[in-house]
Amino acid sequence: MINCRKYTRYLHKSEIVELKFHEKLLMQYHYLICHLCKKYTRDNAQMNQLLYEYSTQFITDEHEIEKYQQQLLEKLNI
Repeated sequence: MINCRKYTRYLHKSEIVELKFHEKLLMQYHYLICHLCKKYTRDNAQMNQLLYEYSTQFITDEHEIEKYQQQLLEKLNI
């Protein structure tokens, strides 16, 4: 069993890289029993969608988007 803090770490990590099998299982189990993390997951997905829509208004070139994504990954050391 993982706590909410660990769940959110896995959630954000899953947005960047593929999680390991056991991490996915731990997340799914926690998601089933924690109503706060369900709400956080929904809110996070909505926020990511809004940020993506906002950013695409300014960056229309797909190569530029990939370049910025790569720079972010390098900064995060992933």
